Amino acid sequence: MECDTYWGFNNMDTMELLTKLQQTEVRYEPIYSADAHVVEGYEISGVLEEADIPAFLCDEDVPIEYRIELQQLVMEKALQQFKDERLSVDLYIPINPNLFMVDFGESYFAIIQKYVSEERLHHIVLMMAEHDYCEDIEQLHHAVRYLKTYGVKLCLCNISSESHLDYVLLLKPHILKIDVTMLDYNSWGANNDLFMTISALALRIGSSLLFHNIETIYHMQSAWKNGGRYYSGRYLTKPAATFVEASNLQQRLHDESVRFIQAEKKLLKQRFEAMRKLQQELTSI
Repeated sequence: MECDTYWGFNNMDTMELLTKLQQTEVRYEPIYSADAHVVEGYEISGVLEEADIPAFLCDEDVPIEYRIELQQLVMEKALQQFKDERLSVDLYIPINPNLFMVDFGESYFAIIQKYVSEERLHHIVLMMAEHDYCEDIEQLHHAVRYLKTYGVKLCLCNISSESHLDYVLLLKPHILKIDVTMLDYNSWGANNDLFMTISALALRIGSSLLFHNIETIYHMQSAWKNGGRYYSGRYLTKPAATFVEASNLQQRLHDESVRFIQAEKKLLKQRFEAMRKLQQELTSI
């Protein structure tokens, strides 16, 4: 099974990784809102020297209990710091759905409840790629729906041509995470119809769009123009071991939004003038 990226970096022997699990560190990548231009949440990731953690989590030759241990270890460390800081933002927790469903999410939810009080569960966002799940999607749906009753939110990530739109419709996520490079001009022809379908589906089920992997001002403008409610990427703030000031980019993002609006108005004005000129020529003919 091809497994999407959840955590980590490059090569370390599996047995060596297992002996160093407790050395795993957590990184937090800020997620910014499109309206208030402040940090609305953090996506967590685990780092362990040169360990290829995503490959480890997806390697079915590794006993599943070890993979679950690593995934839950990163969760616990992140939740502990989240609890200590008492932040009023969302914490996005990447989850391999196949590991999550070993006990129908019970052990994962127990860890969350250990660190997060019931009135703050709405700040927890579970992230998963529905097309990574190998079993009956109805079972995953039941587990997710149960957690939703407590306020836990769902974000479906790695939305692409591999995604099953009927699964997305069934799971009704709060957020759809999309790689902003889907909107690049070079891949526009291949992905535009897909994005329009996803965008329409998000509107239908009430999901917000999170554009990630923003690395340039062009990416930022594309995300803004295509209805992104949330943004993340190295152009904004790189993942770090600590949280950042919520308003650290507020003025910059506000100024950029103003420039985007001005550019859009200028483009619309040019189109209007071109249409008016064409209308005049047609009338004279």
